[in-house]
Amino acid sequence: MKNKITILNLLNILSKDNSNISWKIRCLYSNGLDTTINQIELSTNKSNNLMGKLVYQVETGNVSLLSFRSLKKRDSLTITDALTDIIYYFKKN
Repeated sequence: MKNKITILNLLNILSKDNSNISWKIRCLYSNGLDTTINQIELSTNKSNNLMGKLVYQVETGNVSLLSFRSLKKRDSLTITDALTDIIYYFKKN
């Protein structure tokens, strides 16, 4: 999946719309060939409290872990869908 720019744009929209939220992306695993697992952490700016965590495979975009407030991981959830759901969550709350 070549959604690196889309993922960064969605994260920037999230932090722009909610100035108290920051994010970090880090690689959890890579075999150097065809499997890379990234983690996105969402936290508050002031107290640096962890608000949520997403783990996804870079090549497919499939989310293996979604831990964010009341949102639940759905079957075949992609990282772009998950980030869009989180942005919508903040817009309605």
